[in-house]
Amino acid sequence: MEASILAFAQHQLDVSVQRAARLIRTGAFQEDAAGADVAQQMRGLLCGTGLRFYQCDEMRFDLVRSATFAIKQIAPAYDAGRGDWAAGFGSQFDCPVGGAVHVLRAAVPMLRPFRFLDYTGQRMPGGKQLLTSTAVFRAESYAEGSCP
Repeated sequence: MEASILAFAQHQLDVSVQRAARLIRTGAFQEDAAGADVAQQMRGLLCGTGLRFYQCDEMRFDLVRSATFAIKQIAPAYDAGRGDWAAGFGSQFDCPVGGAVHVLRAAVPMLRPFRFLDYTGQRMPGGKQLLTSTAVFRAESYAEGSCP
């Protein structure tokens, strides 16, 4: 039962990241921002509404922009040596730009009562496991919006 819940939670996170990536890719995210806190808007997109098996206030995400797909380093969310968040993850938000390549990575810890079922190796403090999802995409050409 726990494995099913974990798989469903991972699927929810993947769908949320893909939905947010689509809005960034088409420029709709920037149009909807219109002076709002873009980080809070992104958290709202990634968490959505409805039943969640993780706490959205614990979610961290990065949006990194690059000119090409030759991205040298995508920051990891998990530090295996510490068994916790990687230093600096969740602190980078580059304003989306039309035609640029973007990497959206979201991660959230989820409670795992039966830790022997861990198949990711990303154990977090408090009996949790880190779920991560990443989308890499080139945005359509659109007029540059503003990020407050």
